[in-house]
Amino acid sequence: MKKTSLMALLLGCATSYHVAAERLVVTYDTVGTGQHVIVASTATPETCLPLTSGNPWCVPLPPQQHIQTQQLKQPPAYRSVSLQVPAELSLVEAKVLLENTGLYRYVEHDIMIAPGATWNEITPDDTYFGEQQLYFADNSPDTPNASSILSMWRMLKAPEKNVHVYVLDVGFRLGTDIDYAPGYNFVTLVEGDVRGPGFLEEEFGDGSCPNNHGIGVAGVIGAKIHNGFGVTGTTGDVTIHPLRVMRCGNGVMSDAAAALDWLAGDSLENLPDFTGEPGIVNMSLGGKVGDTGCPFYLQSAIDKVTAKGFTIVASAGNQNEDTALYIPANCDNVITVGAANEGDAYNPADMAGFSNYGAHINVMAVGDSVVGLVRNDDIGYWSGTSFAAPIVAGIITNLSKDFDFIPAQWAMLVELSTVSNWIEGGRCDTLGCGAGILDAVKLYNNAQALSEGRLDSMSYLLNELSNCNQSWFTGTLLKSNAPCGWVLVDIKTLGELTEQEHLKLWSVEHGMANTAENRALHGEFTQNKFSISRDEAIGRDFYIQKCADTGDACGEFAKIDSRELENMPAVCQ
Repeated sequence: MKKTSLMALLLGCATSYHVAAERLVVTYDTVGTGQHVIVASTATPETCLPLTSGNPWCVPLPPQQHIQTQQLKQPPAYRSVSLQVPAELSLVEAKVLLENTGLYRYVEHDIMIAPGATWNEITPDDTYFGEQQLYFADNSPDTPNASSILSMWRMLKAPEKNVHVYVLDVGFRLGTDIDYAPGYNFVTLVEGDVRGPGFLEEEFGDGSCPNNHGIGVAGVIGAKIHNGFGVTGTTGDVTIHPLRVMRCGNGVMSDAAAALDWLAGDSLENLPDFTGEPGIVNMSLGGKVGDTGCPFYLQSAIDKVTAKGFTIVASAGNQNEDTALYIPANCDNVITVGAANEGDAYNPADMAGFSNYGAHINVMAVGDSVVGLVRNDDIGYWSGTSFAAPIVAGIITNLSKDFDFIPAQWAMLVELSTVSNWIEGGRCDTLGCGAGILDAVKLYNNAQALSEGRLDSMSYLLNELSNCNQSWFTGTLLKSNAPCGWVLVDIKTLGELTEQEHLKLWSVEHGMANTAENRALHGEFTQNKFSISRDEAIGRDFYIQKCADTGDACGEFAKIDSRELENMPAVCQ
């Protein structure tokens, strides 16, 4: 087989977007009489593109005879070949790589198909789906705490991609409406507890434990969809991995940390080594530590498992106290979720009365009267941040079918993708409800924007230049350090402004709720890219609004990604 080496024209900056199909179709000219042939595998000759790992990606090398075809004025002939994208490349990276070779007339996504409607395209017929509109419905004045999940389903490009969720909990039960992967027990609470296979409460002790918490939490994420029974999970084509970390309803955090260590690759006695795929971790559990912060053993486990690509979602707690007092809610690298009330005519949109609050909460979701599974195929109404967290976990799980982001990016995106319709003077207004209710449609749009480099951002003006140019700009042009004090605001998600529109830039103290009482207006701007002083930016969270020049009509607040402000220009350090 003849193989010709061709240097790959790799992307300078990798994107994170990844569609589950992982196939591209390349089409090139060939000799023929107007026929078009589609094949599933390549024929000789090939050319091999070196990847960053050192592995080659061998793709078809089009023949050069197409020149003769043009000279003879024969009808054009094409050949299309379907190629598997290497695991180390995202779909967009692979597409650009192939386009940059100049070998192909077309490089196109090979679209997944199905014989009928997929789970995300139907309206579920599950018995209690109507009562789940508290969070499935579109966010609106009538449903101010809803998370727009059903509309987000319709946006998914790869709904049939299987994804994995690891539920650290207790009270797992079998049920008609839910399936589990093989699960494991990590509990060492009392003498005689042994880690190993098994997760159902019936398998431990005398089988009399009444706890149903695990099946309730797991069902919010992965209950079967459109089976005419029970409730509707927030995502389909999901594998639920039950990891038992408490004994009937009590436990120690070291056992939960051990489960995270195991997922990160540590070997534990009596347990097989973890060989599965990264996914979403739901931790609807917590313990009070007071003002001592997150203990090292837990933070270390969290850091290890997030470094492996697992995104952790945790409940804020139900003690009506500051989340700063509870773990894992106050730990770094965790998406902490507080509970909102039903947000109906009788309960204006606000934090649920039991929910913990404060600066450590990232986002909110409905956590009051969440209809869910209990044992013996019964249905219950759950209240607690334990049931707000899996709504958020399920939403992120859905989007991980279409996008491949690291945990820090998911954490950033959820805070940028919220809606706040809190009643004035309520608990959220005064105590803090993070960025607000997670809206799944906003999250999808922001994920798409991030994958395409369109996300609203703030960064140091000098970081637009190379290190060499930074030094020249500050040392030669201005003879001062003044440029270090300027921040560039780049608004890409709101579209180009018309002559009758402008932007309003607002901020609140970092960690505070975006309320009228907390907001400060920094200015009004007529362009999508502008600068403000560093002194204005540090220690604050920023929001942007698009407004009409006449009247008071303004759009919703959109949070601006300010993570790059941690990246001080080299010349200013």
